[in-house]
Amino acid sequence: MSDCTDDTMDPTGPTYDYYSTDVSYDALDAVIEGGGSECDENPTPTPTPCPPDCMKRHIHVRAQGGPCEPRHEPRQRKKRVLFVRGFGSDIPTDDSVDAYKHIRNYFVGNDRFHVEWFEYAQNDLLSDVYAGLIQRVCMESPDVLIGHSMGGTLVCRYMVDRMDAGTPVQSLPTPILLMAYLQEPLDLFYKVVKLLPRCIRNQIRIPFELIQQSSDQWDDGNVLNGSFRILLTRQIYDAVEYHAKSETELVKTLERMRAMMIVGRGDVGGGGLTEPVLKQLRASEPVCLAEIDGKHEAFSSRKNSSVFFEVLDAMLRTIG
Repeated sequence: MSDCTDDTMDPTGPTYDYYSTDVSYDALDAVIEGGGSECDENPTPTPTPCPPDCMKRHIHVRAQGGPCEPRHEPRQRKKRVLFVRGFGSDIPTDDSVDAYKHIRNYFVGNDRFHVEWFEYAQNDLLSDVYAGLIQRVCMESPDVLIGHSMGGTLVCRYMVDRMDAGTPVQSLPTPILLMAYLQEPLDLFYKVVKLLPRCIRNQIRIPFELIQQSSDQWDDGNVLNGSFRILLTRQIYDAVEYHAKSETELVKTLERMRAMMIVGRGDVGGGGLTEPVLKQLRASEPVCLAEIDGKHEAFSSRKNSSVFFEVLDAMLRTIG
């Protein structure tokens, strides 16, 4: 009986990883049909009949062991992450790069997770943004949903809608909320604009720095490295309709979805929670709450980014 060692194979021919997710069954079937399987004990130069499920059965046999053992351990499937960005996050920061560059770097080369990004323009209708998120989740079936700021609002609303529709939480993606916008801001500017009629309020355009000051985002933020790009404010006010109606309802919602949360103690930029809500979440067993020193974008802070990523990594490790 042949051991199917490498010296039985043509060194000049193509080699394929039968466990790779980058190679389709059709492509691998074509290789077998064209000259025998890499695992055939008696390779033949002439084409051999191959049923439609040839490659599927071939992988199954290898996985169960036999005369042709795999030369390496099969690679585990990476868990899929869909990251939902926050409001106005497409606006360049002081060095004109992505606000989430450090989070992107964290996932580069990650052997456990593959991340995709859900992006939207700051002037889009929030209802259209949410509809787009539902479509992306249905198409990609992520294992994890991460939402920052306004992205946390959308992730929370998605989880609530699916659970209310009867979907078990175990069948839904694991939600991780980063400085999520879950309660109305308490600042004076927000309250003044809210008093205006909606038809007027939705047409107001102001510099981003007046909505979210850089000094409230990360420790080195200031008016000199802030953005003064003009944008509509309607998403901020429309998001309130996606919030829980009371603090009690918010806590119960987060418990139902078994949320993982990172909250910055210095966050006054939209991701802060009131002390009564935090007190209940600290005592809640279903919710995994991590409070760290930092502001709304603690992942961009030289003081707090290391702690942020330690916590995020620990949360992701509990998933996979």
